[in-house]
Amino acid sequence: IDRDNYGSVRYTCTALMAIPEDGDTEMVAEKTFKVYPYLNLDAPYMRDSTVSTEEELIVGCCGRQRGTIVASMKVQEVGLLPGETTRITLTVEDRTRRKRWQRKKEHHECVLISLCQQLDFISANRYESHLVDRKSVTIAVESHVSSFHFSNATPLQSDLFRPAQ
Repeated sequence: IDRDNYGSVRYTCTALMAIPEDGDTEMVAEKTFKVYPYLNLDAPYMRDSTVSTEEELIVGCCGRQRGTIVASMKVQEVGLLPGETTRITLTVEDRTRRKRWQRKKEHHECVLISLCQQLDFISANRYESHLVDRKSVTIAVESHVSSFHFSNATPLQSDLFRPAQ
């Protein structure tokens, strides 16, 4: 894999075929191809950070609203190529209302947080542009099991995020 000015990724596909007649001979074929993203990964804004926040309403017994849980994720750089790393910060905040007798006790929770990467591949026919094929792959990159006190915002950081190669 070679990077050309962060704008494209060049791959080499190698095929190796053993010839059974004499046993020691093999044929090797190599073909290089480049993958150009729809986005310009050289653009300065691809090195900017981004933040996303989601809020989930928690419903208790008999449909009573108990509050919300808020998750915020900050990614240090948006445009990544294979082999690059970035910092990801995840903050989970419990905003649910507790009963008075539960407030006095320490309330610990155990959560599993998985970081997944979705790769979308789109190919178009060179001669017939209306022929398009799409594939999507989701990969669990990293998982954390964490036990913590839920009374205030709890940051969970993943220092390394390496895109799938």
